Amino acid sequence: MKFLVNDSQSNRHNRIRAFLIDETTVIAVLLSAVDLEWTFHRAIYGFRTSSLQTLQKKHISSLEGYNKVWTKEVSEIHNLKYIISNWEELEDAYSIRHKIIHGVKTTVGLAYALERVEIILAASKAVHDFAKRNGLDIYKKLRPDGISPLKPIRDW
Repeated sequence: MKFLVNDSQSNRHNRIRAFLIDETTVIAVLLSAVDLEWTFHRAIYGFRTSSLQTLQKKHISSLEGYNKVWTKEVSEIHNLKYIISNWEELEDAYSIRHKIIHGVKTTVGLAYALERVEIILAASKAVHDFAKRNGLDIYKKLRPDGISPLKPIRDW
């Protein structure tokens, strides 16, 4: 499965949901996590205040890490915990990604995966919607210099 800039989010999410069958639930969970991280990266790169070279040197490896970079590069007031209203549920849902990647879990049941995939995809949609309301379409080519920092922020 390719993640292309010219995808639409709904098509991508539907392709991820297609893996929500007994034999491929783990793939659906991992792809939803990849989609969320891709969405975070695209939005951060699009709204960044630092140079691309500075930002590329940062290694982000957790939801809290993404929130810290977002707060510095995008908005202190409208951080990811604000944009994603069910942040605690997301942390719980996203933790399965680490368990799978590090071999703690090798399989997940369909109902368990379905709930977590939907939470993760909803978070991705919330970030995408926020970016779009503020002039950034992460599914289009980004300007190499980024766009100007958010002003004013629209949180509706």
